[in-house]
Amino acid sequence: MFSNLTTSIRNNAIVLFFSSDALYLPSIFKDLFIDGNDMSGWHFNPAPNFFPDMIFYFLLMFLVKNFIYASFLFALIQYIFLAFLFVRLFKLVSQSNSSYYTLVIYSLLSFFILEFFFFSQDFWYVFYLIVNSYHTGAFIITLLCLVLSFKYIRDHKIIWPILITVIGFLMIQSDRLFILLYCVPICLTSLCLYKKIGLKQTILLNGINILMVGVGLVIFSKINTYAYVESNKFLKPFDFDVIKSQFGIFFGDLFSSMTEFSIRTVTLYMFFISLGMMTYVFFMSLKNTKDTLAPFYALFSLIFSICVICGPMASGKFLGWDCLRYNIYPFYLAVLNVAVFFWYTIKTQVFLVTGKYLIVGFSILLMSIGIAKFRYQGLIDYFNYYPEIVQNLDAVAEKEDLKYGVTNYWEAKVFTMFSKKGLKVYSVFDDLAIHQHVANDNWYFGNIFNFVILSNFADTNLYRKKINEIKYVSNLPNFRMIKCSPFTYFRFVGGSVVNVETNDK
Repeated sequence: MFSNLTTSIRNNAIVLFFSSDALYLPSIFKDLFIDGNDMSGWHFNPAPNFFPDMIFYFLLMFLVKNFIYASFLFALIQYIFLAFLFVRLFKLVSQSNSSYYTLVIYSLLSFFILEFFFFSQDFWYVFYLIVNSYHTGAFIITLLCLVLSFKYIRDHKIIWPILITVIGFLMIQSDRLFILLYCVPICLTSLCLYKKIGLKQTILLNGINILMVGVGLVIFSKINTYAYVESNKFLKPFDFDVIKSQFGIFFGDLFSSMTEFSIRTVTLYMFFISLGMMTYVFFMSLKNTKDTLAPFYALFSLIFSICVICGPMASGKFLGWDCLRYNIYPFYLAVLNVAVFFWYTIKTQVFLVTGKYLIVGFSILLMSIGIAKFRYQGLIDYFNYYPEIVQNLDAVAEKEDLKYGVTNYWEAKVFTMFSKKGLKVYSVFDDLAIHQHVANDNWYFGNIFNFVILSNFADTNLYRKKINEIKYVSNLPNFRMIKCSPFTYFRFVGGSVVNVETNDK
């Protein structure tokens, strides 16, 4: 199914898969290890993704030496590891090794791919499961730390809290969303169930989380290299009007999607129903004095869902449906919720046997879909992807002596990463001021630029005030390339920047 997903991503889907944001890690690797620049001028993401994304992606790049191949392998391994963690958590909660429930988890997780195949073809919905350097790494580490937490609750070995502390500390340096995904829910859950898991275990779990959050945030504030202060009027944490507006956006789009005929609609209903399922499991399992992990997981899942859905809106981060990257993870976790509910409630042999036949039949159906959907040419197209806009620019590069140029943020990295002529295109604002978001300042200083790509500029007149002469205009498909008199950027003593200096070379 996953291989078929890759062979099917084309047009808008592959543009998204290799968008400027998704080229964050490939561009850092290229800059540091291929072009030989240093890290001193880099402005990383607000969530820098050092761990696990950057470490693992760089390892893949060292092995395959091609970012298209590395992105494919990263997506495949991330998807498989996510499924593995779901199964591992289920086995810890249920103490069951039944392959039936493993098939349930794998089958339900495939729904997000099936949506892309057959219904809305909304790649965003599955995109977060496979992309690097968004927030999926924080979700995966949350599941991993939850596995370690369950092991500690079960056998009380001190090695598990030590591992949680080390992993959690690294994660907070990489993505502070981890605090909302793991630290807050695990602390609240353990406090609510301290009689179930033991006072000592509760104190230790809360203590290590408070420690790693406190120390982690202090260190993050020292190493944070993000270039801009968020001043958007909608980014006001705990402002009631902003929260109300963002809840309206989120639930308005959500309920609209729930009226469609699609597998995505099924997954949305599955999420809401799974909340009721976890509420049932929580209260029923509380009655069993020997059952510790079932109520713990059920309550964790409920608190996790509330925190992850509401947290981004309370902090003013949910500006639109593209910000679903902050709070889509409860919808994915619903897969595990359903499996846990089935395990907890279905005890009758007749239902178990019937369920096994159904899930095996569904698995065979998924395999058949996978075979039917496989496109060998699609796989070739993916591994040889060469964006049309880059082809068009490369075609005139030698004739016009192009080497360094500037354009908008959303296409700069695409040109640089995919160019077969070695073109370097860096991101700027409409007035050619340096756009420092996930960029290296050193790209701009000392290099001589001689072309501007006009694409997605809100005001196409501002750049003209910054250059002396337009030498050539090429109206290429999808954009205009302006060859101009050379210009460069200078850094004054103290680090202040002159946006652009022109000259007559």
